[in-house]
Amino acid sequence: MRKFVIDGPPGSGKTTLLFGQSDSEKQLPIPPKNLSELGFKCLKESAAQAYFELLKQNIEPMSNQKYWFQWIVEMERQKYLSANLKDAIYFFDRSFHHWIHFRQTLKIKLPDWYDEFNAGVRYNDPIFLFRPILSCDLTKASGDKGAHVFTEAERIESYQRTMEIYQNLNYKVIEVPIFSEDLFENTQKRIDFILENIV
Repeated sequence: MRKFVIDGPPGSGKTTLLFGQSDSEKQLPIPPKNLSELGFKCLKESAAQAYFELLKQNIEPMSNQKYWFQWIVEMERQKYLSANLKDAIYFFDRSFHHWIHFRQTLKIKLPDWYDEFNAGVRYNDPIFLFRPILSCDLTKASGDKGAHVFTEAERIESYQRTMEIYQNLNYKVIEVPIFSEDLFENTQKRIDFILENIV
């Protein structure tokens, strides 16, 4: 099997490319073509999944960040381990590396074995890093009153920090450009670009 990572800041088009549309794009009558529809095994990022699972339990994730991150990294660990079909090509929306690094910046203490597991994780080269689409108007998901809406400066900083994560781990990083302001055209050209670079 091969395991590729698509990473980048909020509002960079990762979810659209992997699954067709994000929560902020539900108004689209016809979602763009995506890697999941093309038959690739695509795995959603764990942060949002863990966030909404905690809300269902009446737990506020931003007020319980350590608990939230325990959920995130455990879900990411399970996804990495479960992606084991011999001839399959997997695409991950962010990675275990990403979340281990991010919780370090927030000084959240987790059991040491998570760092030990992280040292043994290896995705396939290249890592596909998406530039932020600064014209994208980020909005909170429906029914979510607590989520943080990222500023343009925060998204640019996130892009630079994410680049450093993978470079420091000696991955080959390919920056996926913005080909067009048109969502459909941009997504299709990005898909073509990615498939050309995994051959």
